[in-house]
Amino acid sequence: AGPIGLVSYGGSLMDNYLAYNAAIVDSVSSPAPNPGNTVVFDLRGRPNGPFQAALSFGNGGIPLGAAGIVPLSFDNLCYLSLIGAFPGLSGVLDANGDGTVKLAIPKIPALVGQTFYCAFINYSPIDHISNDHRVTMQ
Repeated sequence: AGPIGLVSYGGSLMDNYLAYNAAIVDSVSSPAPNPGNTVVFDLRGRPNGPFQAALSFGNGGIPLGAAGIVPLSFDNLCYLSLIGAFPGLSGVLDANGDGTVKLAIPKIPALVGQTFYCAFINYSPIDHISNDHRVTMQ
């Protein structure tokens, strides 16, 4: 599968010069990113491919060698998302390469105004990397 040419609404400058062959965007069924809500992201990548999504406070780029660059920063939020602190960030895309990720936002009012990014990869092998998707808490 080649690049699908999608850049998320909440993309970054990095999206302007990196080609992605997977995409992550807000789901039409997702509520607003408010503390206490569960936001939903739509994924599009390799059909029947296992995926791992991650979160980050930045989008500086994590090099994965020949596979490309994941448009996230490796910070504490990224680490926590990769060790399973946020259930539901991994799974398998369907036969069309579609899937969803649901992220429960803690009901903490201090999160309002905080921005984070989400991206995902298909692995075994790593052959699809999504754009980053910016979310600002309301």
